[in-house]
This record gives sequence, C-alpha cells and structure tokens, in this order.
Amino acid sequence: MVVRDQAELDRLFTCLDTVYFDGELRHRGIKVVWRKFKKNKRTFVYARHYLEDRLVVVNKHLARADVPTFVLMATLFHEQLHAITGPTHDHAFQLAEMGGADAKEALVE
Repeated sequence: MVVRDQAELDRLFTCLDTVYFDGELRHRGIKVVWRKFKKNKRTFVYARHYLEDRLVVVNKHLARADVPTFVLMATLFHEQLHAITGPTHDHAFQLAEMGGADAKEALVE
C-alpha cells in the first residue's frame, strides 16, 4: 500500500531545502531515497543521514497512504538539519529544529 513515489520524495526534499536552507543541500549534492530498514522490536527508524555518502535514507513505511505528510516532512527536515550540522542533537540543532523557518539563523548563532 505504497502511494508516495521517489518523485514526490524528491519534490518534498527540494521544497524544504529551498524554503529552510536556500538550496544548500542540493548544492552539496545530497540525495534522498526510500529504503526498507531492518525491523527492530524496540525502535522505529524514520530515516538516517549518511554524511560520507551525501545521502538521506527514508524508511519506506513512511511512503504509505496512512502516514500524514507532515510526519514525512518533519522527518525530512530533521535529517536535513543533520546534513548541515552533523550527527549531534546539541542545543543549536534543537533550536533549529523547533524554529523551523529560523533554522538557518539558529545554526549560525
């Protein structure tokens, strides 16, 4: 029951990149793809950012029709922040994640 395809994932990624990061991620050559993650009984992995590969991998389960678009967009935004800041969830990262539109400014401060 997959309804979102790669084209829609690319469109959402580009939209968020343009609005919040002035296209910086595409400029850096960062790509986004769907992929199945191994099942884990304790946690659900929404997505991962692979710095060396310049890749954001999104769990294929988020492509389902019953997953709200805002969940996918929030997941993409979170991973885009990692692409800019690295693997930490430090204070600047948390401020940027909460600030949305002020993400770039929060990271500069």
